[in-house]
Amino acid sequence: MQNRKQNLPQETFADVIKKKKLTLIVPAALLLIVLLLSLTIRIIKSNNDDFHSGLLPKKLDLNPISAESSTEGLGSVLTETTPVDDSYFADALFVGDSLCDGVRVYNEVFPGYKTATKVGLGIDQMLYEEIFSPADNQKLSVIDHVSTIRPNKLYIMIGTNDIVWNDPAKMAESYGAFIDEVLARVPGCKIVVQSIPPTTARVAAERPTMSLERIQAYNANLKQLAIDKGVYFLDVHAAIAGPDGYMPEEIAAADGYHMTSEGYQIWCDLMKSHPIQSDSSYSIGADGRIAFTQGSAASQPQEQAEPSA
Repeated sequence: MQNRKQNLPQETFADVIKKKKLTLIVPAALLLIVLLLSLTIRIIKSNNDDFHSGLLPKKLDLNPISAESSTEGLGSVLTETTPVDDSYFADALFVGDSLCDGVRVYNEVFPGYKTATKVGLGIDQMLYEEIFSPADNQKLSVIDHVSTIRPNKLYIMIGTNDIVWNDPAKMAESYGAFIDEVLARVPGCKIVVQSIPPTTARVAAERPTMSLERIQAYNANLKQLAIDKGVYFLDVHAAIAGPDGYMPEEIAAADGYHMTSEGYQIWCDLMKSHPIQSDSSYSIGADGRIAFTQGSAASQPQEQAEPSA
């Protein structure tokens, strides 16, 4: 037995010290980890508690403006303010059918404005139909032109071709899909949805599919769409219409639904006097109210075919 004990390895003083160090280091390390986790949780909680503290006064009795009554900003109807000049549209792109193509044709009214338009273009086609755009000198779909140019402001005018055969509510759905795609590709782009002009009384009487009631229903859907999507709405229809609600013959082209340069001048003046007033996320007026601000083709039946816009 004595020989066996003598053959066992003897524990040295250094081995004892190592064991004691491990005994001390492990609890100390665990304690340090606990302290660090506790500090991290405090910091995160503090940041979350204060995250909104600098955004709005906490003790004001604020009455937010509803989307319908808001005159400026997120999901709002643009209203008249101090007019801007042509330089305001340097970072804008105009997209749509032949009515919008007038921005390119009447260059004396819209000097240097950028367009991506096509005669006869329908709402669904804006996501795939290739067109040539002088704005970027390429042949791409409307949505691809938007992605390439990446405008700060996007003015849309489309629907006159679709109104002769499509349901106004379905037209607005397709319009919404285009808005969603624009915002996905160009975050922060300020989109201005524009109502389409009326036809003359003569055209409305001759072509029930282009009646004032159908156009007004479509435009009402566009206004609500802009509110729902958080973009801007500009009522071109109201600016163009005469007292009877129709396009006056004196500013109408021969077909009764396109416009002469005089009609386009009214549209241009409307856009200049109704700019997007602010890029802020919100503003608080003198009355303490918050105003929010802001980022397959359907085949036309042959028997219903109409001249293209």
